[in-house]
Amino acid sequence: MRLFIALRFDERALKQLTAVQGKLCRSAARCSPVQRDSLHMTLAFLGEVENARTAALKHILDGLDPAPSSLRFETVGSFANGIWWCGPGRSPPLTRLHSQLRHALREQGFAVEDRPFVPHVTLARRVVPNAPGALPQLQHPFAAQVRSVSLMRSQLGKGAPAYTELYAVPPGRHSAGPMQHQ
Repeated sequence: MRLFIALRFDERALKQLTAVQGKLCRSAARCSPVQRDSLHMTLAFLGEVENARTAALKHILDGLDPAPSSLRFETVGSFANGIWWCGPGRSPPLTRLHSQLRHALREQGFAVEDRPFVPHVTLARRVVPNAPGALPQLQHPFAAQVRSVSLMRSQLGKGAPAYTELYAVPPGRHSAGPMQHQ
């Protein structure tokens, strides 16, 4: 299974993120928006993982310090590969959670990327801006409530990947097991 660990957000945050997404896409010559139900913040991409190893991943999630209950999104940005995103301001609790997660994953023998952590929610892919370097600014920063730290499955197919939540721990704590999708 192709897995990753992510922060997921409440319904109000998803509405705010899709509003930013809409504004960004309207300002581009071409834009493939990420589906609303797929918006998340990746904490660790694991790649292909044997099904038998999911128990260890659930144990890791259960052992993490509580996730921040909310993040304040303050900026939009882009990566060179045509991805536009929305990102939070500095969050020491998020930085600690990410560091603790990477350490726990390595301790259990999972491969972890060494690149710097750039916390963001991908809003659109294959973006072609109207003008080189054109990227609208986020006019109104907003708080987003974290719904869970989740073990996610990514299934590739035609079009956008399909994500399925396999396990989730709410920010307030202890494992909730498989969460009900809203």
